[in-house]
Order: sequence, then structure tokens, then C-alpha cells
Amino acid sequence: MQTVSTPAVDIAYDCVGYMKDRPEPPVIEQALSMVRDSTGRIIEIGMFEDIVPLDFMPIVFKQVSVIGSFGFSREDLAQALDLIRTKKVDRQGLISVTSSCLTRPRRRLKLRVMRRSP
Repeated sequence: MQTVSTPAVDIAYDCVGYMKDRPEPPVIEQALSMVRDSTGRIIEIGMFEDIVPLDFMPIVFKQVSVIGSFGFSREDLAQALDLIRTKKVDRQGLISVTSSCLTRPRRRLKLRVMRRSP
């Protein structure tokens, strides 16, 4: 599992899933290293192109929750993007930390972590 040097987070959203032609490990492995012990949650939104072997011991030891989420249409996505574009939703208020992580040589990805509601 790849270690990410970022503060532990309450919730990690995996919007990527798994692409079988990519050399990187599935994003869920990175999410497991990021979420807080006992209270951490991983929301799995990304789609998986193939079966992914996953070591469940970090889930058990850290006592985190992994929640699958599916159920939006193109119209839902268009509406959400329109709300952001028209600034009817302030997405910056939802982001508590932004971290850059190096997943491949010469390729930096931005990781955005959503703030947990009190």
C-alpha cells in the first residue's frame, strides 16, 4: 500500500475506481492509508473495470467503513456542475485540505478531501 503524507481525514472519496490498464494500485488502497482509525469512512463512487484483490486487514485493524455509492444520471451530474458553475454551491467550503501526491513519475494529481459535517 502506498503511503500518502497528508493529515488523517474523516472521509475519502474514491471517484476513480480501477482501470485495469493502469499500473498504479487502486485508489481505494491510498484511501485506506489516509482515513482516520475507528471513525474513517471511504466512499466508493468510482467504477471498477475488473476484479480487484484487496487486503481487508487494514480495514479490520483501522476499523474503518467502506461505503459504495451509485445512483446518478447524466442530468444529476449536469445539474451538480451547473450549481458549482453558477456559484449556487460554494465547493470551497466543503474542502478542508488539498494535497498533491506523486503517483507516477512526472505526473502530479490533486487530492481533494471533503470536510465532515459536525
